[in-house]
Amino acid sequence: QLFHSRFRVAVTLVSIIFASTAAACSRGPANAGTTTKEQAMNVTEPAVGFGYKTSWLAIKATDSDDVIKRLGIRQAQSTAWREGIDVAYANGEQHRVYVLPAIDGWVLVTGSALFSIGGAHHEDKIAEFVTSLSASLGTVVQYFATHRGSDAHCWILAENGRLVRAYAVGDDDVLLERGELTAAERELKINFDIHQEGPSLPPNLSPADRPAALQQWRSAHTEREKYQVNEKMVMKIASKWSVNPTTLDGRPLPRGKLGIYP
Repeated sequence: QLFHSRFRVAVTLVSIIFASTAAACSRGPANAGTTTKEQAMNVTEPAVGFGYKTSWLAIKATDSDDVIKRLGIRQAQSTAWREGIDVAYANGEQHRVYVLPAIDGWVLVTGSALFSIGGAHHEDKIAEFVTSLSASLGTVVQYFATHRGSDAHCWILAENGRLVRAYAVGDDDVLLERGELTAAERELKINFDIHQEGPSLPPNLSPADRPAALQQWRSAHTEREKYQVNEKMVMKIASKWSVNPTTLDGRPLPRGKLGIYP
């Protein structure tokens, strides 16, 4: 009798568990009420680095949606990193930009469209636009651009409507130089003499001396490159001022948003 009683209790418990499981299954996953849009916004995935042969803004802020709103970026949609970066690189004429989530207190906005930000095609106008943007946002705004094809490189820093520093070179000429050197530039010991000739090999080298001379030339060239104004220097400046976007590769981060600006 005791055995039968225990058996009936066991059957009852199994029935309850089965019924509960069936009900849960019929309701679906716990997050079934979350919309596809909400799920996409909450996705964390490996980030995609960028920086070479493009341009970007770094805005001191912690809310990327607020930046999107205040910049007037239109049709912003949550987009996977790879797609967002690829489209931002390829669709400059269509004004497509990719807005990153806040990273270490900075919101980055990137896209080839920003080479002529604010409709400006001259470095002085870009500096004025960045300065005006920092005033309207009431924060620090930085602008970076680099393209090895034309040997063009630029960095601009503005804070609350004040231009702190602006420097740009292109086609073997200094296009813009305003403000005092920042601590970062002094620390990097940048060689701003863009017309300085590089190391050369001694003439009339004998075959026996040539290998050692070539090695010495390569070492001198590599050392000189560390301090030249080039695309790598732009990334070094970005690293010290805010965020170096080339270092984001593979970092687990929420998705950014792809939109149109302006």
